[in-house]
Amino acid sequence: MVEEDILNEIKGRAGGEVMVNEMMLRHTTLRVGGPAEVFVEPVDLPAFRKLVSWARTMGIVTRVIGSGSNILVPDEGIKGITIRLSSPSFRMIGVRGDEMLCGAGARISDLVKYCIEKGMGGLEFLAAIPGTVGGAVAMNAGAWGRDIAGVIRGVTVVHADGSVSRIGRDGLAFGYRKCSIPRGEFIVSATFGVSCRRSGEIREEVAGHAAERRRRFPEGPSAGSIFKNPPGDYAGRMIEAAGLKGETCGRAQISTVHANFIVNLGGARAVDVLRLIEMAGEAVQRMFSVELEPEIDILSEVTA
Repeated sequence: MVEEDILNEIKGRAGGEVMVNEMMLRHTTLRVGGPAEVFVEPVDLPAFRKLVSWARTMGIVTRVIGSGSNILVPDEGIKGITIRLSSPSFRMIGVRGDEMLCGAGARISDLVKYCIEKGMGGLEFLAAIPGTVGGAVAMNAGAWGRDIAGVIRGVTVVHADGSVSRIGRDGLAFGYRKCSIPRGEFIVSATFGVSCRRSGEIREEVAGHAAERRRRFPEGPSAGSIFKNPPGDYAGRMIEAAGLKGETCGRAQISTVHANFIVNLGGARAVDVLRLIEMAGEAVQRMFSVELEPEIDILSEVTA
């Protein structure tokens, strides 16, 4: 139970929605997860900075989630303050010359629509990728042979002490599904390089990517790819070769469409999903002597 004086301090700084024991299954695309001790949607950047700085001085664990498309929250829930940057000030999208300016809370789908409306090309590969801009940058999201690293111009981050920094492309180190920004520093906006292109051409390419994604990947609640692809191979192929495509645990299932996805058949628990992840990793290790690395962020009850 959160002490009332602590809760009042959080409310006073956040200025927005504050909920106690909010079930995270409502905020993850996999539709599993127990209660967040405190769930906050700060009203704007100054409020977010005040909250982060205060939480640090109090020793309270703080984390930011996007649309919950790449995380697994335990059934027991998570301690501390869980923040979603969903207010309008974090969802802004605009264009300035050859740069697209985006708040971290802007949905990728809205960004792609905006690019079509304004006739700005370069981000078409993001079509149908779930999540928010902040999450996409943090994990170097990509598809069709392209990724965020190839289009990013810079990010603005809030540090644990509430200070703000602008980091240009040269100050960011990207790898396969990862970025150099450490835990405890939070992306609040990003800029991407774009160029003029006919809206019809963008729309056609986006539609093609979306259709291909629907063909290749399962529908229904999932967290996206569970494992990163190992060098020179594909996690889905290896899991299928190990005979686990369609395997179930409780109401969770390794997808029959793509074996690197776990889907919620309705009423799945985080422990069911975690067991399938363990089974897939162990089976691939036995068959191929390859240790698969999770692509999703598997939170513990006290994960920072």
